[in-house]
Amino acid sequence: MLAVLLYSIQTSLYIGFLAGTVGTALGVLIGFLAGYKGGLVDETLRSVIDIFLVIPLWPLLILISAAVRSLTIPLMASLLAAFSWPGSARAIRAQVMSLKEREFVNIARLSGLGTFEILFMEIFPNMIPFVAAGFVMSVTGAILAEVALEVIGLGPPQATSIGLMLYWAQQYAATVKGWWWWIIPPILFLVLIFMALFLILLGLDEISNPRLRKV
Repeated sequence: MLAVLLYSIQTSLYIGFLAGTVGTALGVLIGFLAGYKGGLVDETLRSVIDIFLVIPLWPLLILISAAVRSLTIPLMASLLAAFSWPGSARAIRAQVMSLKEREFVNIARLSGLGTFEILFMEIFPNMIPFVAAGFVMSVTGAILAEVALEVIGLGPPQATSIGLMLYWAQQYAATVKGWWWWIIPPILFLVLIFMALFLILLGLDEISNPRLRKV
């Protein structure tokens, strides 16, 4: 069980971080463009964000996972990433709309810097806490979604994961039989992973925010 748990953690982290990275990258790109460009670009991208936010995610994931005959780990991570970016994109868009009116952005614009240079050289360093928060939320949501899909038997069957461990624990009625070593270790490691991500987020916030730095 320990060997299975170690392999399962690796698979779940791979899915979570791949989905979180892709989802955060999409959220940053869309949020930056919508917040900085404004006008028609902002209205179009904001409408796309709102559409994705109102889509019932859980039933849609169940339908797509059930429809795909050979669901692989990269495909599942891509599927989760496709629905993990709207929240971070909306938050980043609001912050970019505020930062683009600051003096240092106006100076960079007058200096002849292009749009992407201003976004990623001037605005992005001030957005690190928001980007990190979006990344942590995306990774956490992806891991939870992966576990939930695996528990109901809709995950990739070719590799063990924390969700697949809980699925087999449910199939063999581990709770009724008192086999705690089938259930408690996966749940405990899920809690530890989420606590670790939260502590990393706090550390990044303390590094990037001078008011939180310890003397």
